[in-house]
Amino acid sequence: MEGKRQHWVALGAALLAPLAHLIWQLARACPIIGADDTGVRVLDTDHKDGVRKGHLWVYLGYDKEGRPRWPAICYTADWSKKGPAQFLVGFKGVLQGDGYKGWLSLALHELVGITLAGCMAHARRKLVEALDAKAFAAAPAVSIIRKLYAIEARARDAALSPDERLALRQAESKPLMDELSAWLKRQLPRARPKSPLGKAVTYLDNQWKALSVFLADGRISIDNNLVENKIRPMALGRRNYLFCGSDEGAENAAIIYTVLAAASLAGVEPWAWLRDVLPRLARLKRAGRPSSDAELEALLPGAWSASQE
Repeated sequence: MEGKRQHWVALGAALLAPLAHLIWQLARACPIIGADDTGVRVLDTDHKDGVRKGHLWVYLGYDKEGRPRWPAICYTADWSKKGPAQFLVGFKGVLQGDGYKGWLSLALHELVGITLAGCMAHARRKLVEALDAKAFAAAPAVSIIRKLYAIEARARDAALSPDERLALRQAESKPLMDELSAWLKRQLPRARPKSPLGKAVTYLDNQWKALSVFLADGRISIDNNLVENKIRPMALGRRNYLFCGSDEGAENAAIIYTVLAAASLAGVEPWAWLRDVLPRLARLKRAGRPSSDAELEALLPGAWSASQE
């Protein structure tokens, strides 16, 4: 019975694959993409431990107003930048991520037309860890970042447009970033590199240019937390299924994660959508020809939901 269930999952993923590929394409066409990754255990009889670590890459495309629109989850067998490089071919815009060195390399060398934006949440996390380790010199920086987030909360509560948010950031956030920069310059020669404070200071210094991008564009978030939130369901699922049976199984999981994330982002109840869309995809496949973009676009969660009204 278990083998049959796995077969059903593979067949379902095969039907959903054209829809997932379209969603990936729509994400790549966005002017801003947030990106992050999480590990997944994959069975491998050739590995000395019988299991190795693959990676699920999570991308979130934002529209020209800075609203999250299209999630894309892809699988690679390792953590190299080759996978993201393949996904991002043709993308021109802002790529927002954490301190993963591959993002910087892609933005500077492999791909043309990408601006790298950083994640203030990661910087804050490292500073809080230093503060928890009784490195009290981190307190002023944590306080400054708290004020930056308070400004972002005001902008969100007031539903400011990107231009209005940019004006607010220039008036209030930029002076705070100048204060943070001055604090950083004081700490750089003082903090021991391997100490919690030293690691926080090094991260802040290495990421400073990327962390400052939000000051020049009101569409860009101060952090990458929305993308991190998309990873949480995967982490929860991973605790239940523990591992993927193969690279193919992990690729199937990425397809399913993509379409479910798209349904969630569109505010569509996933089971109701899948129950209607899967038979339609099966009929399109039985037609013996590739599905047209128009046919697939009609099945996207937002379009499907509108057709049900």
